[in-house]
Amino acid sequence: MRTILSCSALAILLACSGVAGAADGDLDPGWTTDAEYPGYGFYPGGFGVDKANSVEAVLPAAQERVYLVGNMQTGVDSYRMSVYRLLSNGLADHDFGAGGLRTHPTPCAEARVTDAAIDRMQRLWLVIGGCGDFLAYRLDANGDLDPSLLGTGVLSIPFDLGGDNEDHASRIALLDDGSVLLAGRARVSDGNPSRALAVAHFDADGQPMAGFGDEGRATLAMSESPAIVNGLHRMNDGRMV
Repeated sequence: MRTILSCSALAILLACSGVAGAADGDLDPGWTTDAEYPGYGFYPGGFGVDKANSVEAVLPAAQERVYLVGNMQTGVDSYRMSVYRLLSNGLADHDFGAGGLRTHPTPCAEARVTDAAIDRMQRLWLVIGGCGDFLAYRLDANGDLDPSLLGTGVLSIPFDLGGDNEDHASRIALLDDGSVLLAGRARVSDGNPSRALAVAHFDADGQPMAGFGDEGRATLAMSESPAIVNGLHRMNDGRMV
């Protein structure tokens, strides 16, 4: 289950971090405060305490900064993909976006960020599920869509194997050669099981990796339909777990 924090819950979490005499494994009393946005933790007040926001990935940034990547609710059944950048002390990095926050509209109403990764060039890769195909957005260090990826910054990978063709990407792994692995599920039929485990392997330019599956796509039929992929790891010998 992914971590879901409401704004008010996060404010309580941060307020409780001021514990004296912290030891290894304890909350760090010197990291962050809610003083910048009283009553909201460090979420900007415009999103309000009645909204449900989720953090799907915590990633290292340059100069010991940190990215929080996820989804921010802006209204009833309305979300934006969000990236916070924090300083090494946990406060918002005001050199990034507005108060440390960049958001992007979702490509469809059901879209949610499911995972994220950062490459050697400090570009963020956001995985989006819910729009029917495997989707990945690549953002530059300023949080803008990176047009050097296919001219749009968006990588769309349809499997389209059957049924309603509703495929869903949930995990990402970036490899040393710059290529990207996406894992999730692919619809194969309207029967039972109706979904297969699905993995896509594409290069940093958004092109299928030669020799991997069918044009960079591979699927594995299972006796029961997979609901969600919760982890993705590539072993040194090339096998994937």
